[in-house]
Amino acid sequence: MTSWLPENSLIDLRRDLCLASIDVITNLKNPTVKRLLIALSIVLSGCNSTSHTPARPQPSASEKAEEQAPTLSISAIEQMYLRGSFSLWNYQSQYQLQRVGNRRYSAAAELSEGKVYEFMFSGKDASKANCGYQDKTKDQWLKVGKTSSARCQGVVLQNFIFKPVVSGVYEFFLDFTNAKKPTVYVKKAY
Repeated sequence: MTSWLPENSLIDLRRDLCLASIDVITNLKNPTVKRLLIALSIVLSGCNSTSHTPARPQPSASEKAEEQAPTLSISAIEQMYLRGSFSLWNYQSQYQLQRVGNRRYSAAAELSEGKVYEFMFSGKDASKANCGYQDKTKDQWLKVGKTSSARCQGVVLQNFIFKPVVSGVYEFFLDFTNAKKPTVYVKKAY
């Protein structure tokens, strides 16, 4: 049931009504009627110290941030760059994201075998909006063929990490096919 009152207010209101009912009943003269009405009101109205409403799980800090932060617009995404240790974290025109499909973008970088590279997707000013990993354990380290979840709301200073097994040009993809759950993946271009 949806209510215009917050859940805690409903609990307080229910408790106050129960207590008022009990006050009225206790002023009755007949003790048998009193006991019967008290028991009946407790059973029917749910007068107790706990709510019958099931507890809702509290959102995590990252879920709260996702709910509050706006999703990036298409125009903002199209102004983003692949930035990382290979570019000395500078934005460079060669690393600007290009649309490669419906809500999919990519940029390529030449990388050396065995070297560890950190990167993110961001605009010219990384302090305004960027995309980093969603979950450090599952998403931070990328491999060719592995898709990782990205977080692109607000300022996300959580760099992805990629270590190529062979030297070459790698294409980094930012996929917004599902706008609420963007993904990142890497393919070897040549």
